[in-house]
Amino acid sequence: MLARRAFRRAAPFTRRDASRLIVASTILVAVLAAVLAIDILPSRLSLFPSHFTADVGELAPDDVISPRTIEFTSEIETEAAREAARAGVPPQYGYTPERGQLS
Repeated sequence: MLARRAFRRAAPFTRRDASRLIVASTILVAVLAAVLAIDILPSRLSLFPSHFTADVGELAPDDVISPRTIEFTSEIETEAAREAARAGVPPQYGYTPERGQLS
């Protein structure tokens, strides 16, 4: 009497359980495939790039990817960087009367 089992035996795995498992697995795979396929669908920009209009200053709804990589050197920014470098150097005036006599 004191040594009673605390658990019941598990029910055997039947054909009905197998069919439920197959249906549930199929539904799960279909739902996961649909969720993951949402990211694969093309965006509005890539479907009709000629029909997309945006105002100046408006953020694009999707990423815009360039078809090729190019390198552009801006003369304005280059000159601004040169001026900033010139302004960052302290004056180095080293005149003394002795140096003036040598010339």
